[in-house]
Amino acid sequence: MRATPSSEHKSELQRVIVNRSLIIRPPSHIPEPTFGILKNLIPYRDEAFHHPTTLNPEVAKAAFLEAGFNLVYSREARKIIRENRSVLFEYDPTGYVWVKSQKDAPLRELFDDKTLKTYLVWSPYYDCYRLRQSGSTPFVLKYLKEQGIEVTLKDFPTESPLTGLAITEKANVKLYPFQQKAVEFVLRNDGRACIFDEMGLGKTISATAALIELVSANKARRAIIAAPNAVLEQWRDEMVNKFSLNPTLVTSRYRLEERTKLYAEPLIVINYELLRTDVELILKEAFDTLILDEVTRVKNWDTQTSEAVKRLPVRNVIALTGTPLENHVGELYNIVNIVQPGFFGRYHEDFLARYTTRSTGLGWQTAHPSINPYTLSELREKLAKVSIRRTKSKVIKQLPSLTMEYVYTEPARNQKMIYEILETSLGETLIDEYTFSVNQTEGPNPFTANRLRLYTLLREACADISMIAGYLRRKQREDTNDARLLRQSAVFTKLIHTLAKLEPENAKLAELKELVKDLAEQEHKIVVFSQFVPVIKLVQDELENEGILCAAYHGQISHDERSANLKRFIEHPNITVLASTDAGQFGLNLQVADVIINYDLPWNPARLQQRIARIHRIGQANKVLAINFVVKGTIEEHVREILERKRKVFKDVTVSDLTETETFGMDELRELFGVDMKKLAANIQQRYGIRMETSHNVN
Repeated sequence: MRATPSSEHKSELQRVIVNRSLIIRPPSHIPEPTFGILKNLIPYRDEAFHHPTTLNPEVAKAAFLEAGFNLVYSREARKIIRENRSVLFEYDPTGYVWVKSQKDAPLRELFDDKTLKTYLVWSPYYDCYRLRQSGSTPFVLKYLKEQGIEVTLKDFPTESPLTGLAITEKANVKLYPFQQKAVEFVLRNDGRACIFDEMGLGKTISATAALIELVSANKARRAIIAAPNAVLEQWRDEMVNKFSLNPTLVTSRYRLEERTKLYAEPLIVINYELLRTDVELILKEAFDTLILDEVTRVKNWDTQTSEAVKRLPVRNVIALTGTPLENHVGELYNIVNIVQPGFFGRYHEDFLARYTTRSTGLGWQTAHPSINPYTLSELREKLAKVSIRRTKSKVIKQLPSLTMEYVYTEPARNQKMIYEILETSLGETLIDEYTFSVNQTEGPNPFTANRLRLYTLLREACADISMIAGYLRRKQREDTNDARLLRQSAVFTKLIHTLAKLEPENAKLAELKELVKDLAEQEHKIVVFSQFVPVIKLVQDELENEGILCAAYHGQISHDERSANLKRFIEHPNITVLASTDAGQFGLNLQVADVIINYDLPWNPARLQQRIARIHRIGQANKVLAINFVVKGTIEEHVREILERKRKVFKDVTVSDLTETETFGMDELRELFGVDMKKLAANIQQRYGIRMETSHNVN
């Protein structure tokens, strides 16, 4: 193979002609091509090469030139190739884009592997390819045009004849400089961008201002905002009060016939669940702009909600979240891919292979990808092209300070007894789970579900043993195979007998009551968070028995009652405490409070940040105190230490502070529960005759 000839020697090249029959006839005998992409594509017979109709002429010319030949096409040959190198994108009113070759040539011959895997998916039911998401159409058109493939669009929705969004009045809010930069960033990205600002920096305002600019530039007419149910009214209120807009809030309280009419309005606010349910109705109204608040709701690629979002053929997509990484780095890929399809290329071959490393753990452990330190700066640089992120400490110097304190309590005697029973059972389950995996037995590991259940029960034991008692009572009533097996287990019997002898006592709850009484006397407003509804009810009862008025906010009360309780807490000075589950971690503005107490820590620090951001946000006038309760010597204490280290991954990628994952590996489990790896290995070998091999050093 010769190097590419310089321009001064091009006149010396032998001309190779492609005629109207697509036969490549060299002026003299040359060997069959073994160069470039052509080596497996063009057979050599009768002293001629046969040019495949789907082969890109520019690729063929470059490959021949590299070997020292000048490839020339006749006009008729170019016409035939052009006809075969064209595809049809046909829009289906149900929200899918079907991809077909104009001449029935296999798409695998026409598209390279990267194009197929990045943008297309095979639909076996229809025996046809379709785009992975309808909103990727402009990205695929641009990509194929660069490859010389012509695309014809069929039946795509044009501009909706329905009323468009009209901007008639000036905004009633002055944007901070950092918010204005977010608006400019969205416009620079032509309406498709991620705003990953830290919680409490007014992403709602930034996104609404960007929408108004897009409307003014004639790049948007009809917009739909998808958000968690808890913040729908906040979106509506801020759009009305700060931007003089008139959004339509659509909820499941409206009948189907009523919702059908409401979707004709130009500005819709809706929750993710209803978007999934009503996607067929929404598709008929040709919305061109989609704002996804807390976009992590669609971070998993194959959920029904994510699929509904991908069916919307919108021009503009603005994604909002302060926590783009909650569990693993793959979620970041999915979020960005909804906003700018194909941005990171293929998931496995391009994104994971380039930016992550995968460690091999023990057989039962699911390995999560870890950030590749050698390409981290490249990942940051690339991410900055599609997303913008700022933290409160960087952009709002006048925001009051945040102080975070940890309060460690000793477990009560009864909690310790229940905890030790559960901890012993977990150790045995870990051995059984690992043994099953190394035996290479087919099918799902039957011990994994029990391990996950025991994790939760250990946390509930730290909260209050009444939760364990309630769990056992439910299992006694259930008529399921799982419940029957549990009732037959030794741990179930032991827990039942032990709980029957114990008096209710809870050192953590006692400490909480004393702390809240002191803070209430100092006229602080307090938000108490717990993951568990029974704990919220318990806290409310205990505080009100002490004469402290407390409002509740959780998923077991109606939306109207939650809203009323929230309003009472904000407006009435005598209601000192709001007790909330994580139903209140997204979007609520609770600046009236200046103390937050986390009765139990979420295992994901991203959720901890979400909780704190309810009060430490724009509009807060007082110093903020965050108090986190931890029971000594339990899973709560160890999880806090481990997840502090896991926050580093989020900080590495986004240059801010959150977490990578909640999944624990064997080394971390050893720390959590004091598992002696040597003893574990010896136990397994003695009981089952299996030698335990691991990539970790056994200490």
